[in-house]
Amino acid sequence: MTRPAAPPPPPKAAPAPPGSKRIQFQPGGVGASLAGAVRGYDGASYVVGARGGQEMTVRISGSPNASFNIYAPGDRPGEDEAMFIGEVGGERYRGVLPANGDYTIQVGQPRAQARRGEVSDFRLDVRVE
Repeated sequence: MTRPAAPPPPPKAAPAPPGSKRIQFQPGGVGASLAGAVRGYDGASYVVGARGGQEMTVRISGSPNASFNIYAPGDRPGEDEAMFIGEVGGERYRGVLPANGDYTIQVGQPRAQARRGEVSDFRLDVRVE
């Protein structure tokens, strides 16, 4: 009598692109909170893996100058259009994701504050359900 094969292990998350930090949820968790700061034109970049059809919520708090953009899988900040632009959409995004893959959350500040080299502290709350 042969035993059934063990199921394959879950796929491991790919490493985050250079300069980005991968958001990891606790086992069984659906959210994470991150604190950081952006200075001048230097932004902070985060990557979170999700499946199409899942709902993602991202909220930023802290300095009123900190905002975020979200890029769909395969799109890159500075090269492609963001699917959500915080300076227009506000401090909270909530939506159903269109595709499987890694979503990039880019935190920055407005050009006037960046040009003056200001620092904006922020807290980013990310949920994927």
